[in-house]
Amino acid sequence: MPFSKIVMFVITAAVMTDSFSQTTENTVKNKHHFSTHFAYYYFYDPTPITQLSYLNKHYSSSSSVGLSYMQKVDDKNGWSVDLDYYNFVSRKPSNEDTRGNIKQRLFFLFQGNYQRTLFTTPKGSIAGIIGLNFRFGYDLIHISYSPFGTIPLDRSFLDVGIPVGIEAMRYLGNHFHLKMRLAHTFFPYIFQGPQEGYDWDNGSPRNMTQLSFGLGVNF
Repeated sequence: MPFSKIVMFVITAAVMTDSFSQTTENTVKNKHHFSTHFAYYYFYDPTPITQLSYLNKHYSSSSSVGLSYMQKVDDKNGWSVDLDYYNFVSRKPSNEDTRGNIKQRLFFLFQGNYQRTLFTTPKGSIAGIIGLNFRFGYDLIHISYSPFGTIPLDRSFLDVGIPVGIEAMRYLGNHFHLKMRLAHTFFPYIFQGPQEGYDWDNGSPRNMTQLSFGLGVNF
């Protein structure tokens, strides 16, 4: 789904849910937040954010699905954990690929965060986030083409990163919420760097930007 449709959905939902929101005397005080989310990823490499399939003319995307749990410690501070599953499969014909293109990227991302509320109202909040994450998975990289398809190079992920971001939350009454998060992760440790003999290979991507949209419950 294109970015514009997702953004319009979040804006429209926020406007339409005014009737569910309480007055300033009834600020949401639930400490526990559980949500599911969908996220787009950008890796600063040849992996496209969206791609049109040559087979069925449907779009695939560089995206993940995940779960999040957040607990407020007090009005300003909280912590959260996230688990994401990412699986991108290239829809480009192998005979049109160039060396270094990602044919498949699959990983799990486990992340722990400290959250600090920067701005809050009875209807929502904005928080800054910093944390630590772990990325486990692999890349299949196109290196050449044969009559039977692509000849891939395998690259493993076992990486440690530092995410920094901002998260906006909109309450839907006292027990539901929408949220949107923009975060960037730098991976100071990557398990597999550039591979010997492949001068075009830069190794596992050290930079990763996520834009996620979630729906959850408060209790």
